[in-house]
Amino acid sequence: MQPIVLYLFLRSENQMENWNARVIEIASLTIGKRDNPTWREYHKHRLNAEYFGILDSLYQTKREPAYYNQDYWNVRRDINEWTQPKITLEEEWSNEHRKEAVALYEKETSQKVHETGIWIFPNKFAAASPDGVLKDPIKEARNIGCILIKCPLEIGDARPIKPAQSIQDVGYIDGQNNLITKHAFYHEVQGCLMATQVEWCDFIVWSPNFLSIHRLLPDQKWQEETFNNISYVYKLYLLRREDRRYWDYRREPENMEEVDISKLFEPTSPAKKKIRKTFKYCIACHVGRWIYFLSRNAHVMSYWHERCDQYWEEAKSMICERCLVNNFIFLWKEQNPKPEALPQEIEEIKNKKWRIPKDLMDEASLRVKKLGIDNGIFCEACKCLKF
Repeated sequence: MQPIVLYLFLRSENQMENWNARVIEIASLTIGKRDNPTWREYHKHRLNAEYFGILDSLYQTKREPAYYNQDYWNVRRDINEWTQPKITLEEEWSNEHRKEAVALYEKETSQKVHETGIWIFPNKFAAASPDGVLKDPIKEARNIGCILIKCPLEIGDARPIKPAQSIQDVGYIDGQNNLITKHAFYHEVQGCLMATQVEWCDFIVWSPNFLSIHRLLPDQKWQEETFNNISYVYKLYLLRREDRRYWDYRREPENMEEVDISKLFEPTSPAKKKIRKTFKYCIACHVGRWIYFLSRNAHVMSYWHERCDQYWEEAKSMICERCLVNNFIFLWKEQNPKPEALPQEIEEIKNKKWRIPKDLMDEASLRVKKLGIDNGIFCEACKCLKF
């Protein structure tokens, strides 16, 4: 192995070890789940494994989430903590009897369950919260398994709660006494396995009348395909536009070659037309923000067209090439989150200084008048020294 390759390999290994140590530390600090404020802090803006099934179903539809899709909006509300989720009767029943289920599981398996908190994925936007982990009897620092507890419930119109009488009454267990792979609980189990990196997960179904234990192993196909689909939906529909922690395109413009951006679009093609359209939209949003910033003391903002004509030249002169490119790259990645590599034209825009051609600015000026401050302008104004 060449020295430089060995150095990079060791560096990546050390980074991974540091990351794993940090994940384990967070898992110990967040014991108690929603009752622990630290758990809520690390849960915020992260997609928890309990919602993987909803996003996979959304991916299968191949459509944008409808406004009446309550499951989708519940996910958005929870991960962004707009409102605290309402506790259902089944969740209340599970919280009351989880300790009882753990005690019975320990008696049946002769294994000790250790409490744990939230486990964050290496991609940092996803997380899982198993109900406990099990240690290796030889090497206690190593986790070999985890558990996920469900307490099924036949919900009547009112109390008293009617728990499931037998495992056959549980809707997510098939005739062969296996967890249905298309059910949301299966996605949650695989999420716990992927986050904790353990060898197995015991899916526990508890009721006062029975205890059923289903041991599941990591599903390689789920990790390679299904999780990528879930990540795709998250980035496309759930990632906040202002949350740029995951895509950082900061760069220094000094000592860069200056190019005319119009040359990148000759000859035209469908792909280049799409890039041009996105770039034009981003210029309009960027300049529109500056127009609003410059005219924010105006008493009447309803005359948007007049404000555009009045402040256009001044706002155009304040364009920051670095901030605008950052917004453009972010917008492009938001529209096309799945492909790994950026098109060559975007790499040109990203890595060089450029001059905006007059025809593109003229198109952007028309666009910004159509948008209006309350109808689509979202790019932030520059945060550089010009501000």
